[in-house]
Amino acid sequence: MGVRSKGKKRVFAPKSRSGSLEAEAVEPSHPELVVGIVAAVGTPIDLAVRLIAQSIESFGYAVETLHLSQYTDQFKLRNRPPSSPASSAERIDAMMSRGTEAREITARDDILALAAIADIHVRRRGHNAARSRAAYVLRQLKHPDEIYLLRETYGEGFLALGFYSPRVDRERHLREGGAKESEIKKLIERDAHEGLDSGQRFRDTFHLADAFVRIGSDSAACEQELRRIFSLIFGAEIIAPRRDEFGMFQAFGAALRSAQMGRQVGASLLSDLGDVIAVGTNEVPRAGGGSYWEGIDPDVRDHRRGADSSDEMKSGLVAEVVQRLVAARMLKAKRAGPDVISRASAALSSSRLDALIEFGRAVHAEADAIAAAVRLGVSTRDADLFCTTFPCHLCAKQIIAAGIGTVTFIEPYPKSLAEELHRDAICLEEPQEGKVLFKPFVGVAPRRYAQLFSMLSPAGRVIDRKDKMGKPLDSLFRPRLRMPYFSALERERLVSEQLGKITNKKGKS
Repeated sequence: MGVRSKGKKRVFAPKSRSGSLEAEAVEPSHPELVVGIVAAVGTPIDLAVRLIAQSIESFGYAVETLHLSQYTDQFKLRNRPPSSPASSAERIDAMMSRGTEAREITARDDILALAAIADIHVRRRGHNAARSRAAYVLRQLKHPDEIYLLRETYGEGFLALGFYSPRVDRERHLREGGAKESEIKKLIERDAHEGLDSGQRFRDTFHLADAFVRIGSDSAACEQELRRIFSLIFGAEIIAPRRDEFGMFQAFGAALRSAQMGRQVGASLLSDLGDVIAVGTNEVPRAGGGSYWEGIDPDVRDHRRGADSSDEMKSGLVAEVVQRLVAARMLKAKRAGPDVISRASAALSSSRLDALIEFGRAVHAEADAIAAAVRLGVSTRDADLFCTTFPCHLCAKQIIAAGIGTVTFIEPYPKSLAEELHRDAICLEEPQEGKVLFKPFVGVAPRRYAQLFSMLSPAGRVIDRKDKMGKPLDSLFRPRLRMPYFSALERERLVSEQLGKITNKKGKS
């Protein structure tokens, strides 16, 4: 459906004679939107909520903010709500404890998101009726299961917004709120990963966002970025991807060709003009250059061999340690059976032994991209590297040696010792003269790239950008993220009813 401007009046003109469920007005033309905020402790959340509301309201939507922490009041918890005179640090810590306990006692790590969904249902007055131009902002998500449930429930109607604030800014924000230095470190570490399955797991949640926004003292820049994101979501104007978004999408695409069983990682190298120098993925190398592609025979990738080489080697190391303890008479031989080795492996699951990455057969994505550039004879000096996951310490030294200028990443990699081992050569978050900058990605996440930047709707319809005179349309509004109000069976019934109306009408003529 095209949109033509006629003075100040917005006119919706059909693109073709084909019908659609939207044309029959069985769904709101301005569907509801659920926005989930993902941010680390110390991030100025009040500012984020206010700027989100302003951006959405500018498109004629009404915004309601739901506090997930308040839903803990629905459960009988040992951890009490923070008392009135509690400091900000005590209040944050208490609410973290209540959230963790609520997840534990219900055996549902998505319990707070579940409560928010039920609240939204009630706010619709319990009639399952769709509300036009309504948005709900969820403050805030701390566990990946919460995002999973919201996506399974609302589909494209759910948008996770990740707000990135440098650690130094978050520490300052907590300090200004009255938190002590010891409390600040404790809160940040607990928030990142509490060490419990049902605990705070911001580190595992943030990278799942649909878009990433930097927020700090410059609220105008954050406001402008949010305006851009919601203009894309509501289809309000023609917006193309930035260089960083393009680079990360190339890395994302490269990642999808990996058949590794542990994770898929992708990387891309871009010139200062945005030319793609090379891409790489984590995959087993093949003689002659490059890595294995699907269909190559023989195929000896790990999933074909039936075992991950890294896991095999680490299990062998544990068995060797047990055997050496027996040889040194520090462990009795009769106690060194398979059960002991299995328990020892479990006990070392979070140790540095388990974090060893040297024994994987796959070339890492960053190294693969650098090697591809070498094969092509293209310099990597001052090139920018985009990778879906923070580089490990093995790749970090290759990145430094290759003369790469900046590294942009999305997902964290806790096993990486890049910063500890190469403090002289790399810096994190903020640039330093003479060092390679490793910085978090900001912009539309690659998982939403095609959906928000394409000229085609999810159904494949062309989205008009110009009028019959070849001029850009000056009044666009076609939401790209649509709440899936109907199931396939319900849509099938509605389409059948449409056909019945058409055939009955034709039969009478």
